[in-house]
Amino acid sequence: MSEFVLTILVGILNIFGRIPDPSALLSDWNITQNWQAQGEHYVFEASSNEITKSCKANPEKFIIFPQVIHGVHEIYGDGNLVQSSGDITFDKASPFYNQTFISCQVVSQYSNLKWRVTAYSRFFSRILDPVIISSTSSKANFYNTTANSSAAGILLILAAFTGLIYYKRVSNSLTFSVASGSLFFSLYFLFSENSEFGITSSMLISHKIADIGLVLGTTMLLRAFVLDKLLPKKIYNIQFIFNSISIILILTGSNGDIIQMGTVLPMPVFLVCSLSILKTIINQSKKTGFKQDSVFKGVGILFFLIFGCNDILNVFAIISTYMLLPFGLVGAIFGLSLAVNREIENTYIERDSLLKNLDNKVKEKTAELQEALVSLKSTQSELVHSAKLASLGTLSAGIAHEINNSINYVNGALIPLERRIHAMIPPSERGLIDKLLNSIKEGTNLTIEIVKSLRTFTGLNQADFKKFQIKEAIDSVLTILKSKLRDVKLTVEIEPNLALSGNLVGINQVFMNLITNALDVLPEQNGEIKIGAISENSFIKLWVEDNGCGIPQEAVERIFDPFFTTKEVGKGTGLGLHIVQKEIEKHQGKISVNSQLNKGTKFEILIPMDIKIGFMKKEAS
Repeated sequence: MSEFVLTILVGILNIFGRIPDPSALLSDWNITQNWQAQGEHYVFEASSNEITKSCKANPEKFIIFPQVIHGVHEIYGDGNLVQSSGDITFDKASPFYNQTFISCQVVSQYSNLKWRVTAYSRFFSRILDPVIISSTSSKANFYNTTANSSAAGILLILAAFTGLIYYKRVSNSLTFSVASGSLFFSLYFLFSENSEFGITSSMLISHKIADIGLVLGTTMLLRAFVLDKLLPKKIYNIQFIFNSISIILILTGSNGDIIQMGTVLPMPVFLVCSLSILKTIINQSKKTGFKQDSVFKGVGILFFLIFGCNDILNVFAIISTYMLLPFGLVGAIFGLSLAVNREIENTYIERDSLLKNLDNKVKEKTAELQEALVSLKSTQSELVHSAKLASLGTLSAGIAHEINNSINYVNGALIPLERRIHAMIPPSERGLIDKLLNSIKEGTNLTIEIVKSLRTFTGLNQADFKKFQIKEAIDSVLTILKSKLRDVKLTVEIEPNLALSGNLVGINQVFMNLITNALDVLPEQNGEIKIGAISENSFIKLWVEDNGCGIPQEAVERIFDPFFTTKEVGKGTGLGLHIVQKEIEKHQGKISVNSQLNKGTKFEILIPMDIKIGFMKKEAS
């Protein structure tokens, strides 16, 4: 596979690349070895006497050697090693974009200078520029070291910045895409400048980690543009497939050429994606005008495109220049971050504007709004009262059903009893009459029990504030709802003798609303409701759980708002859960909800065991 990959890469270079003959570039040098394989790597050697003479005449100048990507330079003076830029075995990685220079003052003491380059892969075994003598040291240190190191730090900061600034202000998907993209790009620069950060892994491992970081970073950045509707998902999916193949090649690659093949594979599709994004931004700007956020995104992707193309052309030996990807990636992430941040600012500006306009309207129509407020309070009070009456209506319907059952017992016993009496039954048949009378008693007792539950629920048998058994309170509610619970699997788990000091009527109202709501959303079959209560530290924890359709996430935050309802028009006032929350607050407690669509909903209530009665009375008043 290695030879196959190498053949493809060399073929690409021959088609697109510009690989001149080194002897034409190094006229003052004697090439003693022209990229010959030595083990897994490739070596180029050249020596010169002329360059040492030039250095003796200009000791203040520098000899600048051309860049060899993934290469290590060694400089020998009269056979002695004078300077080395890394480990020629590549057991310890050296910076990827290695270019070296040496002072003429150092070289001038030698008569012969030998330059030896060991390339990590066949793909990058090439000399594209001559050796020159310059009055200043090479700028390569800035572009290849300082820029890469700075980019690693800046991208790490941007990853943290986007994570903190975007949190709960934009979608989690967009936050994750931009932050993780910055993080992966930072990983690329960290490992491409490994020695600067004290990383001691081999060149093979560093190469894999860096290029995987580059591929994943590109994937997440493009995903952010998909979420922002600037890149069609179909094009992104093609890029995703190429990137997936690329990662497999990089992970399984046994040498630098296979890894490099994986890295260059998705580059053409990346160019298509970038151009598509830029085109969409321009088209949108023509319709809506050039807004700041569009400009930031456009400049960012333009940086990515221009500097990315520069490095792609450099990698394919089409041009010979500095690697400028740090500027492109930082520009792309920074531009996208500024654009999203600007969108957030615009949202808040619009909100503040609306608030300001609203404030002006309030000042202009204070009198009208005060009247409307009085009317609203009156209406709200009436609706709260209506909601309570609606709850009592539900209660009454249950009671009517149960009383009807009891009366049926009476009627069923009275009819045969009357017939027997009319027929003057002899004493020997009095046993049957006794059974009928017992039936009457059973129905009467059941009626009494239901009425007792009604009195318990409505608080007719209780003071305003009293210690009561939680199980008895819940049992009274379940008795009233007995007819509705027949086809429901009901589980009640309450600690024995668990008591609460509070308003019995209020707690009954809470459970009536929660259980009734649960019944409304249960599936037609296999409906299940779980009710429980336990002591937890100094609190009593109560819950009502169902396996119904659940509550949409966007509605969960509003379910306790007055007049908010997810039920159909005419089937709910939107005050039931609002009343529940207010009742729990009167008991100095808290209520929370956890819901998943098509799985169910669970309401949890925490109430202190020892409630300050004075506080409750004040609230009740």
